[in-house]
Amino acid sequence: MKAAFRGLIAALLLVCFALHALPVAQANYGGYGDCDPGVPMPGYDATQMAPPNEMHTYDYDPLSPEVRNAQEPSRAELADIDDKDAVRGNADTLQGMKARWKKYVLGGGAKPWDKWKKAYINVLQNRRVGPAFEKFLYDSWKLGELPPEAGWQTNKQLPKNILPSGPVFDIFNIADSVPVSKWLVIEAKSGTTLGTHARNQFVDHVKRMGQLGSSLMVMFAGRPTDATQRWMKQTIDDLRAAGVKMPPAFCARYTPAKPQERQNPGSAAGNSAPRPAPDPVLDESADSPEDQALEDQIASGLEAEDNPTEQVPAQAPTNAPIPAGANPAPAPAPQAPAPGPQAPAPAQPPALPAPQAPAAPAPPRLPAPALPAPQLPAPPRVPAPALPAPPRLPAPALPAPQLPAPPRLPAPALPAPQIPAAPAPPRLPAPALPAPALPAPALPAPAVPAPAVPAPSVPAPTVGVPVSASPGPFGGIDFTSLEMRYVTDSVNGKPAMQYAFSANTLPVTEASYGGRRNAKMAMDAFYVWLALPPQNFWVNLKPTEPDRIIEAAFGRTEAGEVLLEADLEMKLVSARLQKTDTELGRRFVDAMQGNKCYLGRRLWIVPQPAEVHEDGDQLYILDTPLTVKIGTDQSDVTPGTDLCQDQDPAVTDHNGQLYQQMIMPALIDAVNHNPDFADLRRVYTSRVAAEWYRKRNANKPTQYAKLIDSGNIDDLTVAWDPHEVWQRYLDSTKHPEPTFSWTDAKGTTWTRSWGGVDFSKVETHDIGAPEFTQKYDSVAKTAGPSIIGPLVQDNAKQVWLGNVVSSVPLDQIWPSKLGPWVPFVAPATAPSKPLFYLVLLPAVAWLGGGGYLLWRRRRASGVR
Repeated sequence: MKAAFRGLIAALLLVCFALHALPVAQANYGGYGDCDPGVPMPGYDATQMAPPNEMHTYDYDPLSPEVRNAQEPSRAELADIDDKDAVRGNADTLQGMKARWKKYVLGGGAKPWDKWKKAYINVLQNRRVGPAFEKFLYDSWKLGELPPEAGWQTNKQLPKNILPSGPVFDIFNIADSVPVSKWLVIEAKSGTTLGTHARNQFVDHVKRMGQLGSSLMVMFAGRPTDATQRWMKQTIDDLRAAGVKMPPAFCARYTPAKPQERQNPGSAAGNSAPRPAPDPVLDESADSPEDQALEDQIASGLEAEDNPTEQVPAQAPTNAPIPAGANPAPAPAPQAPAPGPQAPAPAQPPALPAPQAPAAPAPPRLPAPALPAPQLPAPPRVPAPALPAPPRLPAPALPAPQLPAPPRLPAPALPAPQIPAAPAPPRLPAPALPAPALPAPALPAPAVPAPAVPAPSVPAPTVGVPVSASPGPFGGIDFTSLEMRYVTDSVNGKPAMQYAFSANTLPVTEASYGGRRNAKMAMDAFYVWLALPPQNFWVNLKPTEPDRIIEAAFGRTEAGEVLLEADLEMKLVSARLQKTDTELGRRFVDAMQGNKCYLGRRLWIVPQPAEVHEDGDQLYILDTPLTVKIGTDQSDVTPGTDLCQDQDPAVTDHNGQLYQQMIMPALIDAVNHNPDFADLRRVYTSRVAAEWYRKRNANKPTQYAKLIDSGNIDDLTVAWDPHEVWQRYLDSTKHPEPTFSWTDAKGTTWTRSWGGVDFSKVETHDIGAPEFTQKYDSVAKTAGPSIIGPLVQDNAKQVWLGNVVSSVPLDQIWPSKLGPWVPFVAPATAPSKPLFYLVLLPAVAWLGGGGYLLWRRRRASGVR
């Protein structure tokens, strides 16, 4: 029996060892193999869910106020700036910023200063947060405290005898003292997506690691988006199908972490609104393809300066005259330096400069039309340096291989966004799925000794393999539908607000823009609804009331602009619905009687009760319907005639009833579903969240206690003119094209409407815990947990993007520290002196002999 049992144990051990030798099952991001066998990996696999309360924080140095608040240089100032002021290391200074603006202007840049400045600051911000995350990982894992033979380094090039020429890598242990089978390169990504440069870098790293025989890990700061995971998988599959030599292993993981400014951790003095923590998914989502191309161009210039040996960027003429009037044709991307010494950015492989985008910007508050992505030009061929002979191994001299130009990455034509007439609202219930199992923590395994054989140097990977095309890192998210639908009034007992935006999903192949713009609009509106008294939240458009358009303070905010523009659009939509070039309009006109006249009317938009669920300190905003109210007035714009006075009043009433029965339902549906009213719906959802905060604050002060009704909107104002909107409305009442009209023997007649939008009162209805659990269980499992990264609701129609805004440093909310990682450490070399073995041999013999005698004695006495 004992022999059979021992045989079974041995067989099971053999099976376990055999299974352990197989590659890890391929994840949906294309991962394979073990990045470091026998050692527990840090963080979580990209396919796993981290606990929502597991969050780490790290600091980054903020940009200087003079850069953030920089004003456009005058032509005289630009003339005094020398191109030599744009040098590596001063990109985040005012002098360096102005020098790069001059290079952009001289190069034929088509964007105005405000657009360029916004893109430039976004790039600088990303270049500070990214290196800070890399340093956070390296320091938290305590890799710098390991012995030198462990080989761990950060923000450096590989040893010259291994890779004579190449980029700077984030974290790696590639060294002669480490066995090749244990080599690992870790690329740190502070977001949950891969932008244009990061995708080119990913392809380059896969090829280089395949040549070197090193494993590759991408470590994100949050769970990577589904679109990013699919892109990585497709790229891995494409490279493998093209015959590219692949790394022994590739994995994508994430360590949940939030950045905070070192000097300003998210709080503001006095009664100002605190700023949200940086959110890479939204912060890096440009407003349009043109804006994305501009940011790529700026980032490429900065990266080119970081890698002067790998790419020589074109130089703009020094002190050339500044062109007057129209700008010349666009030129290649300008150079830009690396960030200042507070947050040095790692040098990366050269990114391809993005071509100049068309000049026409996207219209305000409307999603920009998708434009075909331009082809990226390849840089010139640069010969690689001669390769040295492998260390300690004689090798013939090798000719210097030619490094061909990186591949042209075919960017797909971006289709025009499909705008559904009535997209599925987020309130639709979906079957709940069980919560994902969390991975059990692995215990560190002891390091396995392996002979340290220095690897021969290898050439840079051959480029030219096509990579899977993609619309960008944000495919799959419809940012035009983004709304704030989850808030808390504290986080772990601290004065902070965790919140989550909900957005509709898109096919992963369909690009989307405007995430940054729409998230800021929703957050700014939330603060406006808190800072100003609710009785001010109205707008009015009436021809005879040019002095009662909007309350003065509210008229300085974007929320006020959104309401007034929506009011005008509602009146124009009402007119378009009555035109005979639509089926509804034809039926409406045919059904009217008499002179087909009806009285002018007052139309105004008001909220209906919002469906919500309050769970402790959490609020789920489930449905936020709007409606249109109607009232009649005894006046009508009728040029040259007065038809309604000649018409039987009963007929006039009949025609008015037809309007309410046929046109009003379509108008209400448009307000609740048409893209033209997306901004109105977005700011109203924030209004519901703010009203909840007002009521909570009345019972117990929140972090916004000083902001509520303070009137402080200094940081929330935008430049716009309410009278310009009123003038457009007035013109519409005098022009037949955008207004309902008809022609008969007596002439042409058109009607008008007036009214406004009134958000002064908000009512909510809590659906209760049983109904919430039954219908919205999937919302509960994704809204709050999306703090670790974008999560798709299990109905596959909604994606949630979480973040936090805090009045206290984030490390007070999440005080847990990231523990050290125990990666492979090369074992110390055994002593080689003969005296050591002469002393050791008798001891081994004595122990072995003693053990044998003890076994014989126990066997003789019958003890087993």
